[in-house]
Amino acid sequence: MTIAEQITVYGVFPVAFALVAALLFLMFRSNKKNSNDQQQLISKLMSDQQQANNNMQKQFLAVAQQLLQNTNPRHSAEEEDNNRKTNLLINMQLQKIQLHTNANRVSCFLYHNGGRDILGRSFQKMSMTHETIDSNTVSVMSSYQNIPRMMFPVLVQKLSDEGYYDITDIKNIKELDAITYQSLYTRGVKSAFFRAIKTTDHITLGFVLIEFTTNACGDIEDLKRCLSNKAIKISGALEVEDNSNLFKKGEIQ
Repeated sequence: MTIAEQITVYGVFPVAFALVAALLFLMFRSNKKNSNDQQQLISKLMSDQQQANNNMQKQFLAVAQQLLQNTNPRHSAEEEDNNRKTNLLINMQLQKIQLHTNANRVSCFLYHNGGRDILGRSFQKMSMTHETIDSNTVSVMSSYQNIPRMMFPVLVQKLSDEGYYDITDIKNIKELDAITYQSLYTRGVKSAFFRAIKTTDHITLGFVLIEFTTNACGDIEDLKRCLSNKAIKISGALEVEDNSNLFKKGEIQ
């Protein structure tokens, strides 16, 4: 039966009402289908996002573990033994310098890094790692840890360029190098002699320092030769991966 025939039989309003009801039913079914499709799409997107988050978390943990392994390597027994021998060799050299020169203090400073700035550049620092003193001198090693190298710009530059810094009387550097002067003066130092510790390819690792507070420095030229010789031996001890042979062969004298 056509719509016109239905209107003739049932009247306009009943037929119109039926058409509106049918239209609403069709719209409801269509909206319900779209809603289901949307829910499925949202569920899929959420699942994909969760999977992506899980993958990102796994990658982050892997990178973090790798960084920890690289920055905090576990020392083997062999490495520990070699480090002990290196420190022993350095101390031996400092003791020999002190005995030969009659210095009040002989020390070794080594360069190292210490944190980074906002741009990722490493802070250049140094620490007194070894010290030998006589019975009338007080140790200062604990006061010279993690010091910025640029705290002593003249000293660091001279050691880098010339490999030595000889101060027979600290008054001579009072105007030219006030920072080094003040550091030595506060310790009661009257004369000081620095020698750079360098690798075979001329990289500065640190320096050896002789200080005279109450004792006289004696033969300065002989002192300089002794200091230079021992600085070379300390450099060799730091560069060699295994110092066992140095003990056996007696090369560190």
